[in-house]
Amino acid sequence: NISEAEISKQLPDSVRIVVRDRVPVLRLGPTSTVLDRDGLVFTMLSQDADRYRAIPIVEDGNTRIDFRTGRRLRGVAGTPTSQEGRIMRVLELLNMIEKTPEIKVSVLYIDISDDIYLRMQDSANYEIKLIWEEIADDASLRMALQLVSDVLRGPYVRGRRSILVQLEPEPHVTCGVGF
Repeated sequence: NISEAEISKQLPDSVRIVVRDRVPVLRLGPTSTVLDRDGLVFTMLSQDADRYRAIPIVEDGNTRIDFRTGRRLRGVAGTPTSQEGRIMRVLELLNMIEKTPEIKVSVLYIDISDDIYLRMQDSANYEIKLIWEEIADDASLRMALQLVSDVLRGPYVRGRRSILVQLEPEPHVTCGVGF
């Protein structure tokens, strides 16, 4: 699972080798098959399972996600009928969450069948369910993340354990003890 390797000669008589591992960011179902940030499918080594046990799991309802190891996903992100496109859009979403410092959540689970369903948990162990019909564009993603951020900072969460954010047809929030 090597991402890249660099070999250079160090004068007078040595060689420097730098190896960078491929880092999994998304697990394809309950398997050891994972994707890196660029959509490359690979098998996570058993010795890395504990280190990466917190990476999100993506599932497609009862449809098996089965991509060949070594393949790079190239689906058009956000294509509603394409499993590959939906998974690529999920990768973009995870990247956006990582680059949005005010959103301090860990994505645990993503279901891409029918509506898009994300189950997240923040640092205070609130469970956040974010649901919408289709991850359409970056503006929709930003709006969803901002809504989650606002909910987590607002009075909605006091005394609650679960937050449901439904983005379509109109954005609304429901808070409860559990769903």
